[in-house]
Amino acid sequence: MKLYIAVMIGGAVGAGLRYGVGAALAPVEPLPTFVINVIGCFGLGWLLNHEKIKQRWPETVRIGLGTGFFGGLTTFSTYAMQAGLMMSAGLLATASAYLLASILFGLLAAWLGMRTARRGGEA
Repeated sequence: MKLYIAVMIGGAVGAGLRYGVGAALAPVEPLPTFVINVIGCFGLGWLLNHEKIKQRWPETVRIGLGTGFFGGLTTFSTYAMQAGLMMSAGLLATASAYLLASILFGLLAAWLGMRTARRGGEA
């Protein structure tokens, strides 16, 4: 039961932060979703690969941050919806660039997060 509560709390905080960033940067769509997803990929890669965190932080905190916070912060559905709207508006090149850049930068950010964690960054 503690894990569910940790996920719910982390998810609420992550989703709230996503909404706030989206509202603050709304005039430059889809930049907020792109930035949030790349940051979330880095953070989750870092969290799941940091040895000191794995050894010292309780499971409820790790799951609350990973599944909850980063799961609530990042958003595939918004990413897909924004690309679909661009396609519907005839912006096929822009939609394609957004889709490809999100995947490439997300993978790069996750890899950088994992490398940073594995190099022994302090928790």
